[in-house]
Amino acid sequence: MITTIVPVYNSEKWLRRCLDSILSQTYGDIEVILVDDGSTDGSQAICDEYVAQDSRVRVMHQKNQGALKARLNALPLARGEWVSFIDSDDWLEKDMYERMMGAADEKTGIVWCDVTKDLPEGGEEVCEFNIPGNPELLIENLFNGRLPGWMHHKLIRKSLLTDQKVNMEGVYQVFEDVVWTLQLLLLSPEVAHVARPLYHYNLTNDSALTSGSQASLYLKAFPNIEIMDSILRRRGLIEKYGDPFRRYLMEKKIVIANDKGLGFARKLFPQAHKHIDAYPFEDRKLRVAYWLCFNSGRIGEILYDKILHGRHR
Repeated sequence: MITTIVPVYNSEKWLRRCLDSILSQTYGDIEVILVDDGSTDGSQAICDEYVAQDSRVRVMHQKNQGALKARLNALPLARGEWVSFIDSDDWLEKDMYERMMGAADEKTGIVWCDVTKDLPEGGEEVCEFNIPGNPELLIENLFNGRLPGWMHHKLIRKSLLTDQKVNMEGVYQVFEDVVWTLQLLLLSPEVAHVARPLYHYNLTNDSALTSGSQASLYLKAFPNIEIMDSILRRRGLIEKYGDPFRRYLMEKKIVIANDKGLGFARKLFPQAHKHIDAYPFEDRKLRVAYWLCFNSGRIGEILYDKILHGRHR
């Protein structure tokens, strides 16, 4: 059985489409746990309506605690061997679960599928992922930006999510999926990939958390980056994954520098900008230029303002 957990907060406009796409799946052995996270629009009534209509649906009503806490609160109630986390403004192709379950065997821990982004300006963008079978390469790709940390396009064995080494307490609700995905991959599960865009990621929702500026989101994410740094250090893996993790940091520091200034960005994880290979550019001259800016005091700030500021956002 698949347990689908759907946090719901003021998603009245999109919720019926989301739930209909789940309940009409060609793979029938599913249950749905809705977590009404203190909605103040008509979402609560829609949740109750679907519970009354379909015995596979249950609902929890709680005070607003955020999507991460909603997922964690629902997880102990999951009866399925597999868990799927779906955002309430997104939707699924009707054969998503059937195809993903078809790719799994008794040893598989996580199944990925590709994603279609529904864009604010109209149209779609298909995101295709190269999913290596080696969890170590997956972690490197997670930090290198080749693989998103999203939870919503995965099927995950519940036994992985409830493993005592996976701890989401204290994690902030910005880029929290990356923290979760990292901890799951550190368990070295076998993975499978369905190379079809079966999940629709709705970017037309103005109220979505990810609708803020990139720099402001990255700033809010830094407490979770500190948590990931702590996880890697506690497990003695900071050297093993140090280069891709530093590149992950520098990508964000450069965006923040363009918005808040180089001096501000330097203060965030200063150890990251000491390594020239951490700069996420194939052009070595560009890497050297950024390294000089970040590591040359006031001279670096002048160089940055005259040559590089605003070049990479």
